[in-house]
Amino acid sequence: MRKTVLTLSIRRSILLLGSCVGLLSLTTGCETFGRGGEEEDVDTTLEIYGVKESFERKPVLALDEPLEVDPRFLTERIVIPPPFSNASWSQPGGEADHAMHHLSGPSALTPDWRSALPGNAARKAPLTAPPIVAEGRIFTVDPESRITAFDAATGQQVWSRSLTPDLREEAKRIWQFGRVDPAELGFGGGLAYEAGRIFVVNGFGRAASLDAATGDVYWEVALPAPVRNPPTAANNRLYFVTATNELIALSQEDGETLWTYQSYEETARVISSGSPAVDGDLLVAPFSSGEVVAVSASSGRQLWSAFVARNSRLTAYSSLNDIAGSPVIDRGAVYAISHSGQLSAIDARTGRVVWEQPIASRNMPWVSGNFIYVVTTDGLLVAVHRSDGAVAWREDLTAYEGRGRKNSAIVWAGPILAGGSLVLASSVGDLVQVDPEDGAVVGRYEMRDGATVPPVVADRVVYVLGSKGAVSAWR
Repeated sequence: MRKTVLTLSIRRSILLLGSCVGLLSLTTGCETFGRGGEEEDVDTTLEIYGVKESFERKPVLALDEPLEVDPRFLTERIVIPPPFSNASWSQPGGEADHAMHHLSGPSALTPDWRSALPGNAARKAPLTAPPIVAEGRIFTVDPESRITAFDAATGQQVWSRSLTPDLREEAKRIWQFGRVDPAELGFGGGLAYEAGRIFVVNGFGRAASLDAATGDVYWEVALPAPVRNPPTAANNRLYFVTATNELIALSQEDGETLWTYQSYEETARVISSGSPAVDGDLLVAPFSSGEVVAVSASSGRQLWSAFVARNSRLTAYSSLNDIAGSPVIDRGAVYAISHSGQLSAIDARTGRVVWEQPIASRNMPWVSGNFIYVVTTDGLLVAVHRSDGAVAWREDLTAYEGRGRKNSAIVWAGPILAGGSLVLASSVGDLVQVDPEDGAVVGRYEMRDGATVPPVVADRVVYVLGSKGAVSAWR
């Protein structure tokens, strides 16, 4: 049975978008996408979305001093844990706590198949929602909120379901001008899977539950604001943060709102794939204000909060405080990184910050064994020790950017650790494998499309969602 409650958020989504100065800039007060602005704003959206323009690099790490490798790692060897095989990648970050450590995967990457393009919505707005893998299928959602299921073994489409509302008449009535493309409103959001159901939230301000096998809609509800980041499914609930920094918990059964938590509202944000981390009754949510908040997953009661950001005015882009990458809960600690330049280890019980490093990223830090791997906004791949944040090694990935784009704004997505190597994808089509013990690049491959969301791995296969919407499988 399908439950539909929709009218509230259609207008809210249009009004919020209309309040931005323009559709083609990412500046204070606006969370949109594309090209625009001058001087400092030139290097904002270009770096986020991999638009193929040349411009001057401005390293965020240069705010104070460059990261220095701790001398003890000149002799101390990094040991990674043994891999384990995961049959699914049920949500962004792999599982609800985002701690996947080391997954079974290919030691060298060989292209297997590439899916057909599900549509042209990805050409109109950024693809920010990572794919998920479950029940032998890969699920994607495009900027118009079309969910597509592909066979994980062949890449053939199994089903496709559109949740795109008709916004044209409403937009015309409010703005009094013609056609509005749904992708300009619906971009962002994402997918999660649990117990045979696919859950989706989107930029239209809606949440829905679908049958993973058929795509049939169980329920669909309106939300108080658009959602730009993916959800997390756990405890028979769906957790996500809206564009107005409201954390919401819905029942997976019928979409009923169970509780909400309102953080500080911050109008400037990075469009990214950060989602709440959940471990039992502990939920840690990232907000665009630079705040991470721990609440009870069952009640929404606040347990603690921490501010993971730095006051930087080097560029308008680097001053964004957004926690763009998902936080990770692992062995009594929370690891969170901000776009403005701070990686923090936080005591999961008390909220006390244990250590900090001046590292900026839009990606989730990958925790494996005693080390954390993260790629910076300027293309530097770094390994730090989880106990004290000491830098074990650093590798400049810009030296391996292919296709003659030395001065391009290149986005690196990842890493994940699979098959003994860190795997990252770039917005200009580079797919690289890096040795987690010393940072050496051990493999580089060219994809047909660039990618701005991290690769995922399931059943020993690496999957990459390209910027045009096609999925490629690497065995």
